[in-house]
Amino acid sequence: MNGIIPIYKPAGFTSFDIVAIMRRLTGVRKIGHSGTLDPMATGVLPTFIGAATKSVASERFTVDSRVNPAKEYVAEFRLGITTDTQDSSGRILSESAVNITRDDFEAAAADFVGEIRQIPPMYSAVKVGGRKLCDIVRKGGEVAEIERKPRRVTIHAPEILSFDEVAGTGTIRVACSKGTYIRTLLHDIGGKLGCGAIMTALERTRSDGFGLEDCHDLEKLQAMSAAQIEELLLPWGRNIALGVFDGVHIGHAQVLQNADAAFTFCDLPSGEKIISFEKRRNLLNSRGIKDVFAYEFAEVCDLSAEEFVRDILRGKLKGGVVTCGENFRFAKGASADVRDLRRICGEYGIEVRVVAAVEHEGVIVSSTRIRAAICGGDIVSANTLLGRDLSYSGVVIEGAKIGRAIGFPTANMRFPDGCVLPRFGVYRSRVYIGGESYSGVTNIGVKPTLTQERVPLIETHILDFDCDIYGQKITVSLQSFVRGERKFSSLDALKNQIKTDIEGN
Repeated sequence: MNGIIPIYKPAGFTSFDIVAIMRRLTGVRKIGHSGTLDPMATGVLPTFIGAATKSVASERFTVDSRVNPAKEYVAEFRLGITTDTQDSSGRILSESAVNITRDDFEAAAADFVGEIRQIPPMYSAVKVGGRKLCDIVRKGGEVAEIERKPRRVTIHAPEILSFDEVAGTGTIRVACSKGTYIRTLLHDIGGKLGCGAIMTALERTRSDGFGLEDCHDLEKLQAMSAAQIEELLLPWGRNIALGVFDGVHIGHAQVLQNADAAFTFCDLPSGEKIISFEKRRNLLNSRGIKDVFAYEFAEVCDLSAEEFVRDILRGKLKGGVVTCGENFRFAKGASADVRDLRRICGEYGIEVRVVAAVEHEGVIVSSTRIRAAICGGDIVSANTLLGRDLSYSGVVIEGAKIGRAIGFPTANMRFPDGCVLPRFGVYRSRVYIGGESYSGVTNIGVKPTLTQERVPLIETHILDFDCDIYGQKITVSLQSFVRGERKFSSLDALKNQIKTDIEGN
């Protein structure tokens, strides 16, 4: 049994109490949680079962909690009082009159926004010399002798939900990084105001990507069998698809089917690409891949197999499941295969799923096969293997306007750098402009009849269309090959051939 189950912790239970209950219910000894909640606190407590405990020390979805908060809390507070625990459960140390307005409180809270250095409270699970501070205090340790080092935490714009100036009480929502103590934050705000403050209630509303809406009721879980609880478990890390995904073709679709993230490259290790990286990323997103982690090939090409799994898949990307094709290779010199991937990932608690190659007409679908079809002008086969029409997007640029002069104006685009060139010639096409689509006849090549330049262009005559679209972005999808590019003896000969090409469309 491996996975995550977010639980709504009721008041009166410690976080360890919840772990103990889940061990009894599941029969699994290896269970942990991703952040302690005090007994008086309620709210989101993600629990990690089995191999999922390997990810407790990391944040499930947040790469940098200084930018994206890992936790969110709603806390109630009271001004004019301090206690030894910084909350209402502790021994009162001081009381004072309160004359604080909402504006005063908001101004004081604003001084704690951003990265700050917070001294953890004495009653906390922070360890000093291998012992928890709370255990030291409960066993009669001298508080003054215990050095508590400030820790860097990040507070994201506290929101005052309510404030009673007469009673000196209120409610605040705080988004913050892991390791932040809300009662200490309120204690420090009270200190800045000169009256003191304690926390009187706390609910964690978000933790490590999970919200209140994701949580299971503890009482209901206690009425379930271990098998029923297992059905509730969530994957304990990202489901990452591995591959270059050049073209994002029908073979890739099987690898991407259940993934929510992809590891790929901005550039290709070698050779020309089928589509630009921008189009590749957009296609991955359209297939449900929320996070596209694109690396420069040089960043990872010298990593050993274990370094790739440990530092990239587990360390940076927080992978819990990885999916790849049966021919996937990785590590320096492509020295490792799926057997190595299974072995090493197993050591880090990552599940590996290997997808069999997809065949079409008895031949494996591959990017190499699609590139060959494109180069040969076999666009019909290329489109079949891609699962969609091969298309190019770009901004319409001004040309010599010779096409317009002979009665066949064209929309011209530069051919994308680094992409495999289709066979030079004329193609039937479909043109997409501002949500509308039109039939077209497209020439890809270097216009040998009109110029000596060797820079390829995409020139499309759009049927039944006569609008100025210079500077606009359009998409041209190739549907079938008509004829190869050739040099004509005159403009009249070129004009007659274009007319024939259009009539055949």
